[in-house]
Amino acid sequence: MRPIRSGARVATIATALLVFTAVAAWAHARLVRSDPAKDARLVWPPTVIRLEFSEAVSAATSRVELVAPDSQRLPLVARGDSGGRKTLLADVPPLPSSGSYRVEWRLIGPDGHAVTGAYSFTVDSIVRQESERLPGPALQRGGALPPAVVAAGSPLQQSMRFLWIAALLLVFGSTSLSLAVLPRLRVNAAGQEGVFQRSVDERLRAWTVTGAWLLLTLAVVRLTSQAVVLSGSVNSIRVDDVFGIVTGSTWGRGWLVFVAATIAVLVLARARRNAPGSPWPNLAGACAVLAISSPFLGHPASTAFAPLAMSLDAVHVVAAGGWGGSILMLALVALPRATTLPENERANVLRELLRTFSPIALSCAAVLLITGTAEAWLQLRSLPALWNTEYGQALFRKLVFVAIVAGLGAWHWRFAQPALRSERSVTALRWSIALDVVFLLGVLVLTAILTGTAPPASAP
Repeated sequence: MRPIRSGARVATIATALLVFTAVAAWAHARLVRSDPAKDARLVWPPTVIRLEFSEAVSAATSRVELVAPDSQRLPLVARGDSGGRKTLLADVPPLPSSGSYRVEWRLIGPDGHAVTGAYSFTVDSIVRQESERLPGPALQRGGALPPAVVAAGSPLQQSMRFLWIAALLLVFGSTSLSLAVLPRLRVNAAGQEGVFQRSVDERLRAWTVTGAWLLLTLAVVRLTSQAVVLSGSVNSIRVDDVFGIVTGSTWGRGWLVFVAATIAVLVLARARRNAPGSPWPNLAGACAVLAISSPFLGHPASTAFAPLAMSLDAVHVVAAGGWGGSILMLALVALPRATTLPENERANVLRELLRTFSPIALSCAAVLLITGTAEAWLQLRSLPALWNTEYGQALFRKLVFVAIVAGLGAWHWRFAQPALRSERSVTALRWSIALDVVFLLGVLVLTAILTGTAPPASAP
């Protein structure tokens, strides 16, 4: 009865969060109207700047600045408009001089990327004389734009995304291998089945803990980088900025759920080895929460069909973990452990591993293909965009590597597994799986680049 109850808990959590995903999703906010208008010429300075966006925005995760003709920067206090959730208002203090002023605004988008913009207007004269000006916020000179290192396409951000995806694969792959592969092994050697499975299970737990710690560390770094973008510089970060991101944005709420699920993974994976029952069914539930909260931190929330895209992405993450994660953990844990067995048992155990693993991995790959195709269409919206846009070209390169990994998996299933009879065949298998992992890491690199590239569907 315990597996049934665990499965029911997982299904309940997944259903609730999918509903939450559909309700909470919103797209990239872009400026659709402003007052003063772009390139407007004003006789007198404005008292209020009004910015109207295409989607709901939050003043807590928005910053507005006015850049004077001499490049001095005037931070403004953004506030919401009682007349609509899509509008930001900012009171303008007395301006220092006439001339061309530039309005700059920054938002934290639902996919965690900074959404920025700017436009200019001209003031012909100043209302008050110098002696009559009211005190206002201190002017700052230059250099307050977000550092390049926190930009979506920077090497630092791409490295962080690579590590983020790799850590997810460690957690998902360990769970998949423990739940779907190890229990189904039919190892005929007397006494070897229990010893082999227990040793692999122990190593998988250790890798799960490593992946969870890495995810927690990267989650803190990602939140810090968001605060840098919002504040304008590292030295300008305030507690209010961080609190506003976490509580005042869809990205922040998704981040909170993701961190809570990661902590649950860490606690469950570190449970005592002699504790009653297996932790893996509950770890699968925590992985489901990770998968469903992941779309809040990426591109799916920025499409015109955000609820559908986010639901597809949650399934896509699960399938990627079941396929790529299992390949990774097979290479890191199960295969090395199998090669330490006596020579007369080694090929038999490896044949059983491939027999059990391959159909599961290929089934996940099929789901990955279906959900990935649907997501790609929602992002690209046309076939020519696959080769005419930067996002489409990055996606195509990733698909080539995915096809190679899938081809190697099919070869292992149909040819390598039946041929496992001798030490020579075992050595050949180890080399082919190592090649599989190399191309899988290439997929992770290309995925990190892809998630940092703006899709055509979110362009203004």
